[in-house]
Amino acid sequence: ADQSRTEVVAALTAICLDQSKRDPQLTERLTILKATSAWSRGETVMKNGWATMPGTADANPQVAHKCAEKLSV
Repeated sequence: ADQSRTEVVAALTAICLDQSKRDPQLTERLTILKATSAWSRGETVMKNGWATMPGTADANPQVAHKCAEKLSV
């Protein structure tokens, strides 16, 4: 179960990263993300809508956290 969950989060993180690249305000939002504390970066990604998967209404916190990690590098 843990392995499956990890793989799903990884796959959805790729979608999150792709959605961030399509954001016309990417440069400004990345600046804000990098200036945000590590604890709050997932919330910032969710606020930007990048961790909300197509066809869903709510953001996925686990995906947002992983996506923020990758975007903050």
